[in-house]
Amino acid sequence: MDSDPENRVAVTAVINLDKLDALRQLDPAGSAGILKKLIGIFLVSAPEFVIKIEAAIQAGDHAGLVRTAHSLRSSAANVGAEKLFEICRLLEESDSHAQNNDMVSLLSRLQYEFRLVMKALQQLQQNL
Repeated sequence: MDSDPENRVAVTAVINLDKLDALRQLDPAGSAGILKKLIGIFLVSAPEFVIKIEAAIQAGDHAGLVRTAHSLRSSAANVGAEKLFEICRLLEESDSHAQNNDMVSLLSRLQYEFRLVMKALQQLQQNL
């Protein structure tokens, strides 16, 4: 676990642990195997979604933004990252004519929440 308190995240403020506990209960072996795998997949795949969302916003690629925000939203739901899920929903439902300032604001919120989620999941993964 990270010994620097400034680099630690209050996991419960970022991740719905009830969602993860429900996933843990699905593991037939009674261990955290499914949960570890799911968190591992998120930690590996989610950064690419954020990069694609950033690129889509910069390029004005609304279809790409919607598609990638949907993918990240689904992944966020799987790991109980409810705030990240909500930001992705807003991006996914954004109007193709949304103001650039609005999109930049949502992107900033996404990047911030994504960093928190990544730290929280890394902490959780170390403790499983």
